[in-house]
Order: sequence, then structure tokens, then C-alpha cells
Amino acid sequence: MRVWEVMQKPPKVLKPDDHIGKARKIFRETGVRVIPVVDENGKLLGYLRRIDVIKLTSLKLKIPLKGISSVAPVKDFMVSHPIITQDLDIFEAAKVMIKNNLEAIPVVKSLREPFLLGVITVIDILRVLISLGFTPRAKTVSEVMTADFYKIDPDERIDKVWHKFVEDHVKAALVIKKDGNLWGILTPKDLIDKKSWMFAREAERPRTPGKVKRFMTRGVMVVTKDLPIDMVSRFIVDHDYTLLPVIDENGEVIGVITQLDLLRAYMLGKKPEAVAVKPWEVPVPAEEIVYAPSESTLQTVLVKKPASAIIKPELTVEEIMQKGYIEILPTDTLEHARNLMLRYKVNHLVVVDDEGSILGILSKRNIIRALGIRGPIWMRREFDLRFIEQVMTPDPPRISAYATIEDAANMMLFYDVDALLVEKNGSIVGIITKDDIVEAYAKHATGRAKVENIMQPRSIGAVHRHHSIAHVIRVMETNYLDAVVVVERNAPIGLISENRLVFVPITDSVGGIKHRRVVWIRKLKGRKMARYVKITPLLAEDFMIEVPTTISLDTDTAEAAKLMIKYDVDGLPVVDENGIVLGIVTKSDIIRELARTAIKEEEYLRERLLRLKERSAEQ
Repeated sequence: MRVWEVMQKPPKVLKPDDHIGKARKIFRETGVRVIPVVDENGKLLGYLRRIDVIKLTSLKLKIPLKGISSVAPVKDFMVSHPIITQDLDIFEAAKVMIKNNLEAIPVVKSLREPFLLGVITVIDILRVLISLGFTPRAKTVSEVMTADFYKIDPDERIDKVWHKFVEDHVKAALVIKKDGNLWGILTPKDLIDKKSWMFAREAERPRTPGKVKRFMTRGVMVVTKDLPIDMVSRFIVDHDYTLLPVIDENGEVIGVITQLDLLRAYMLGKKPEAVAVKPWEVPVPAEEIVYAPSESTLQTVLVKKPASAIIKPELTVEEIMQKGYIEILPTDTLEHARNLMLRYKVNHLVVVDDEGSILGILSKRNIIRALGIRGPIWMRREFDLRFIEQVMTPDPPRISAYATIEDAANMMLFYDVDALLVEKNGSIVGIITKDDIVEAYAKHATGRAKVENIMQPRSIGAVHRHHSIAHVIRVMETNYLDAVVVVERNAPIGLISENRLVFVPITDSVGGIKHRRVVWIRKLKGRKMARYVKITPLLAEDFMIEVPTTISLDTDTAEAAKLMIKYDVDGLPVVDENGIVLGIVTKSDIIRELARTAIKEEEYLRERLLRLKERSAEQ
């Protein structure tokens, strides 16, 4: 397979004389890893990486002697090599990426005619390998992980990490507290997304650099060394993480696995110095063994907490599932689906054919994701009113009725769904949803975790009142959130909840998409003279609801779940003692919190199964 079959067209390109601030804006808005720089004829002159735009620690410079403000041009920061040609084999392209330690490289027509055609990334290659059914040469994380990683104290100055990023090309810094607890992560993207870190080293009077904990991202997804490569690869492809920390059985960080490590797993196989471990195996059907609680405490990557209370051992999927469910046909309209959800007060419908066979599940999340694709597509044209089949989750995952709720949470997180079909003795006996698990958590998990252990920081879970609804939905989908807080002047002024968003009217009386007129007025020479008017689709403030209540960092997560159920919302803002927004905690965060214990429980089950087999062999 050739590069041209895999590459993607870059969303934006730059000219060599463009200022570096424009590059920062493109990186911040698109999330790309490289931005090509071309001339007026489309020939590639070079490209910018994320580390290139953070080399400038002040957006305002002064030309020596003249004292004139200036902004450095892109051409002073771009690199020109390596590049990849369109006819190169993707395996050879992968080797170039691994050799040069790059996750993305521009693609040109040929070396003689370096016209820009696109960009190829590690994610593009991994996605193709997975879709074509390639088996990685390395089996587990332990065989390709990088044992050498950069860690830093949260109270360290940001300029120390900056030097590591710029000079040593470090991919990320793991923020680890003095007690050894992994607290967060800091990457070049975090510095691109914020400006307040800039310490203006180019200026005559540079500012004192801030501390790492102010700019880091709290909360890190982690993996264990026995996880299969294909499982981790799918997760990386879905979320485009640069790397994931690898932890041992005690929760201590022992290394990291990067995008390039995963690419190596498919291309080259096991690293020479790596130690192979037995891959994690899918446990036997739940009905063959007796489930028991995990023997370890809840893992957390945010704030260290005392040992978690254990949810009672016998709490299984069968106990909390919905034994009945509302059915809908794939030929019904989404308007009918929303009416059913309102009438029966449910968030999920089971899609069946004329013979009653289950085709999929339609959830509010499915409808909201459709909202984010260029607006409400089911209300555009008459023949678009019937497309449930395109929006639903086809062939939804199934889980045993005897599985624990931790298993259900883990499966939801892995498949990125919020509902599962429940199977018993080969038949579907019900459905279990995110809301069912959260309700059980509220009743049985008091003392298990605090809000500070699972919340999403403000940088992830907050939007502005003038953000478009499409932007809000992208934020929710990208970060696996089912609620965001609308913030203005550091205070929560509204809440956008997934379960409420789907019922907001989005068309006017003549069937068109609602728009609004937004007016900005600014002062010129002390007087309000300039005015900017924009006609735009509905904004966040048109969809938000009043914040029912707020919670603090030390609120028990089970209590937060009870408040969500009481006020019928999918999340609540987290504020400090002064009412300043720190972040948000959502029902999806509770699902993540439960999923973290699933691997430990599976280890326990494997050991128990081995003991049972040994005992039966002796008999």
C-alpha cells in the first residue's frame, strides 16, 4: 500500500512570511501535529511541528536598537526534512517516522517536484493496519514500551520542562508528586493551548515562569504491561494520545508506550531489551465462575486518596439492568424517537426489524453526535427524516448478566458506548445503561472516591457562552463527556447536559435552522464606536440550562451521583471556596472510575480460575 492511499489533506497551510501567532492558532483550533509551509505555487518549503511554535516564549518582540514591535515569521522556525513522497510504501514511511521520531510528516509529489499533496501520520498508518486485520509482531505492551520517561514535580518551574521539549524533543512530561502518585501530564499541546505560561525570555525583563501544576492536564489514562498491542492501538487511534503511562501491579509508573512504539510493534516487533509477559486473556464466560470483589484499592491518576470502599460482591449486571426496553423501527423518524424518549423518560431505544430481531441501540448520544455533523441533518430535507439506521449503534456489545458493574463500565469505555445488551443463556434478557450504573454507584459506592479523583479539569470540560453548538458537541465527543459547564469570568453561568440537549428546539416555525444575531461593540478612543455583527447558528447560551448546584473537590463521588440523579443532569460544575470553576464531574467520569478497577478484577478472576482448574485436576 502506498502513502497516497493513506495520507490526509492538511486542514491549513502557511506561507513563509506568516507570523508565528497564526501557526499557534491553527495548532490550537485543529489539533494537527504538523503544519506545512508552502510558496505561492504550492511547493513545500518546510513545516512546523508543535515544539517549533513553543520556541517563542513571547508573542511580542522588539527589534534591537529600533524598538519596533515585531512578530517572528514562520520561516524562522520551520524545518525542511524529512519529507515523504506519495509513491513510498507505508512500511517504508513508518521506518522514516520511527528513525526521525516524528508522528506526522508532509507528503510531496516527488523530490524533484515537491508540491504538497498531504500529511501522513502514525495514526493514519495504525488505522489502516487495524482495518486490514494486520497482526502486530509484538504481542503486549511490555515488548515495545519505553522504559525511559521524563517525570517532573508539579511545583517545578515551567521553563525546565520547556527546555526539555525544545532542546531534547521530549514528547511529554509525567507529573508525579513526591509520594510517587501520578497526578497529570504536560505536553507541547498544553503549552500551545495556553498563553499564560510564556515567560518572555526574549524580553529585557522576562517574567518569572509559572509552576507545572498550573498548566498540566489532570488525569491520565494508563495501561498495564500485559495489555495486547491491538487493544492499546485501537484506543490510541480513537483518541490520538501521544503516549500512555505504563503502570505495574502497585500502580507505579514503569514506563510509557508511544505512538511510535505501537508502530514498531506492527513493523519490527519486540524490542531487543524488552521482557515478554503473558498477554492479558479474555476471561471465561461469567456464568462459569463465581465473581468476587477486587482485592486492591481503586487506582487513580489525579489525587491520592484512601482505600476505596468495595461495592458489594453480589452486585451484578442482572441486578441493575432494565428487563424491559422500548423498541423502534429503523424506518421511524428521529422526531418519533425523541417523542418516545420523552414519553417513557428513557435515554435509549432498541432498534429492531419487522421480525423483532435487534439491529442496534439508539441513544441520546447518537442523536447529539448527528447534531454535530453540520447541524441537525434529520431536519434538512424530507427524505432525510428517516435515517435512524445511520445514527444508531449497530450490533451493540453484549455482556453477561452475571458480570459485575465494573466489567460493564470497562466494556462501555472500551467500545465508546453508553448502553449494552445483557445476555443470559444465549438470549437477550435486558439492557444496561450508563444511567443504571450511576444509580447503583450512588447507592452502594459511598466513600469509594472523591470528586477530585475523577473530575475533568476546566481546560477540558468548559466552554464559553458564544461557542457554537457544533463546537460544544465536538468538545463533548472528543473528551468522552456527557456534560460541559459554560464559564464566564471564572464563574459557572450554565450547564449543557447530554440528556437535555437532545430535546432543545433547533428549528423555527418554517422548518429552517434557527440562527441568531450576535453583536460585539468595542471602544475606539474612549467611545463605543466600532460594531461587529455576526449571523450565526445557535450558541451555547441558547442550549444551556441553569446550574442546579455546584460541588467541591472533597465532595464524595457517590453524593455527586445522587445530585445528578436528583436534578436530572449528566454532570455538575466543580468550584473552589470562592466559586471559581475548577472543572466538571460527569456520569462518564464515574464510568471511567469503575472501569479502572476492571483489570484488577480480571487478574483476580484469572488466578481464581487457575486455582479451580488445578483443584479439578487433582481430583
